[in-house]
Amino acid sequence: MHVVVVLSDDDAEGCCEKAAPSSGGLTHEQVSADIQIALQLQRREDNAGVRLSSAHGPCFARDTSRDAELAAALQREEEEKAGKRRASDAEFAAALQWEEEEEDGRQLGASAHSRMRLDLGKRSRSPQPRELPEELPLDSDAVALLRGCAAKASDAARSKFFFSGPTPFYHQHRPPRRRSSSGPGEVNKLIAPVDRADNWSCGYRNIQMLVGHLLISGWPSLFGGKVPSVGSLQMELERCWAGGFDPAGRQQLGGRVVATQKWIGTSEACVLLRAKGVRCNIVSFRGGGGLGGESCETAAAAVVERAIRHFSSGDGAKPRPPLYLQHDGHSRTIVGVQRRQESSGSKDFLLVLDPALGEHGFADFKAAAAQGRGWEKFVKRSLAPLQRKGEYELLVLEPDRPLQPSEMSAAHLVTRAV
Repeated sequence: MHVVVVLSDDDAEGCCEKAAPSSGGLTHEQVSADIQIALQLQRREDNAGVRLSSAHGPCFARDTSRDAELAAALQREEEEKAGKRRASDAEFAAALQWEEEEEDGRQLGASAHSRMRLDLGKRSRSPQPRELPEELPLDSDAVALLRGCAAKASDAARSKFFFSGPTPFYHQHRPPRRRSSSGPGEVNKLIAPVDRADNWSCGYRNIQMLVGHLLISGWPSLFGGKVPSVGSLQMELERCWAGGFDPAGRQQLGGRVVATQKWIGTSEACVLLRAKGVRCNIVSFRGGGGLGGESCETAAAAVVERAIRHFSSGDGAKPRPPLYLQHDGHSRTIVGVQRRQESSGSKDFLLVLDPALGEHGFADFKAAAAQGRGWEKFVKRSLAPLQRKGEYELLVLEPDRPLQPSEMSAAHLVTRAV
């Protein structure tokens, strides 16, 4: 017969061993001996990590150390997934914030002598700037491109256009937007990438456009005969401060801009050009009117009226220089105006080069210009959107009247007209 040996509580459930068949009956002592031998064998196998099997074959003991390792691995995987979800949520929130800030125009600083400068120190401190790519214009004369657009415009017959002289387009280095993922029934939305890249240099870019214009409009030796890089402009600005220019602006920016992402405005542009002998003055507009005598209901209307007067005073042989336009949060370069006749009277538009377009935005503008439609949204600004801001400043250049040595002392104060 068969004798079934029952194992101790330490053994796995359902595990047992069949003893070998016997030719006859076994005494109590023999059974006890067999049990002892079986238990010893069981302990040896348990120590080796193997349990005896049932009649269906051997089964291996659970390796608890492996279970612990597996549990730890699963825990790490869950934590990584949770971390990625949190990072993704943070990136999406940052991207939406970036987009909202761009729409509100809060990208750059303001003038040193107006209330627009009050927030500059709070929003511009980033001591380690991103390394910017090579300083080359996307177009050596964007004004020529605009002239071509105006000539083919559907409203050209009832409009008068006035343009500045040749002006290159310099841009902020900003990656293209991407589409956000949407849930069921939601519409995909274009959002800015999380990598905000160059969202601080438009003040420098507008200065580069002004310098580029001056180099081909009677100032061929300005800045050594080439448009300086952002880093060069930063070093030059600190040299100008050390020489006594704009002490108030120097103090507000902490006396240092080299190797930072601090935003600059009309005051710093004025310093950089005056130090090279270029006559220029800041005209401020608040509420209505300006230092130029404009009597308008709003600052925006006064800016447009001043721009009309500025560009229309030029002639084909000697067009006027561009205007540096600053408001709280951003700056652009005005290179022309359009006055269109309508049944209710005339309607005016500014023609601007906005460095925040970036490489991809400017490529879209050029594609629209080649097609002859849709280009207006990139460069044309009516009075309505300008009304959103209550204060503006213009930097007005007078390159035909270089500063004289006797005027340089007064030129150190940007609040003083020269």
